[in-house]
Amino acid sequence: NIVDYMGGVEIEITGNEAAYLKRYPLSPTQTTPRMNRAGTYLFTGRAAVIYMRMRKGNTGGDFMRTARVRKVLSILADKCRVMTYDQAKALLDSVVENSTKTNMSGDEMLKALDQAFSIRSAVIEELRLPQEDARKPITYAGMSVQDIDWAKCREDMAEFLRVSYLV
Repeated sequence: NIVDYMGGVEIEITGNEAAYLKRYPLSPTQTTPRMNRAGTYLFTGRAAVIYMRMRKGNTGGDFMRTARVRKVLSILADKCRVMTYDQAKALLDSVVENSTKTNMSGDEMLKALDQAFSIRSAVIEELRLPQEDARKPITYAGMSVQDIDWAKCREDMAEFLRVSYLV
């Protein structure tokens, strides 16, 4: 619903992603233009969720899936940068209308909106853990898993927090 409220998200996809998405039951109106091959498409909310959740269509498994989620969320964050306060409030109202349950009061949500609105021009920094140099694929009990260097992950996180700007 948020993606649709914000007018969709424009995403560049690979040939493998397009081939996978074409096999999924997307209606012709869920991407503009209609899903065909590699290229840039405007995704509706349902299509964007399918894109974010797909585990196939390229190599990388869950790492690529979470990268797709970050890509869509970054696109939405960029769209929020140019919103007026009234547009941001209308978006919040839309989210609240479509949510069935929350532990936040209306006042808390408005305070969160005010905070988010005040930092909307902030640069989004991200760190994916484990990073490439802190993991290696192994087979355990017949399954493909990752052997994680937890000490390296802690070092990477500490360095990220040391040099990053935190709001």
